Amino acid sequence: MSWVDVRLPHDRSQPGRLRLMTEGMALWDCPALGKADNAGAAAHGNPTRDPLRPYGDLPTGTYAVIGVSPVDRGDAEEVDRFGPWGKMVLDPEGGPALEAKRNGRYGLLIHGGRLSPAQRLRPTYGCLRVTDPAIEQIVAHHRADPITRCLVTEEVFQNGTPQEET
Repeated sequence: MSWVDVRLPHDRSQPGRLRLMTEGMALWDCPALGKADNAGAAAHGNPTRDPLRPYGDLPTGTYAVIGVSPVDRGDAEEVDRFGPWGKMVLDPEGGPALEAKRNGRYGLLIHGGRLSPAQRLRPTYGCLRVTDPAIEQIVAHHRADPITRCLVTEEVFQNGTPQEET
């Protein structure tokens, strides 16, 4: 059984880390951004990007992984937004994620998509963004050994690495 362990900093403008786990071991990890787009959140009545409200930052908590939704590779805008490899669909089950679901949050995904001009992960409309090569690996692993859960926690980060709180 495989799962995804995501650790995000409190300052969501900085990337966190996604680790693909199996049998208690990390197979690999990659940068992951759980920040909502400022303008998109404000346009939808959530100017503070509150994770418990639609269009906010990705909420912490536990999620079931429902599966992978395909991307229409013939739609350049969809490929730009999500990447060509598919979108991992998450269903909140516990913690703030479940509270957010009760507040109308839906469509929570892990996906790729075009990087910013500075070659950084771009904010989303409330999802978790990884690089296109990372989501390609995640989707390939899911097809071979289904990923059933996703745990998202907030951690203290220093120089892009999660740190133990003292």
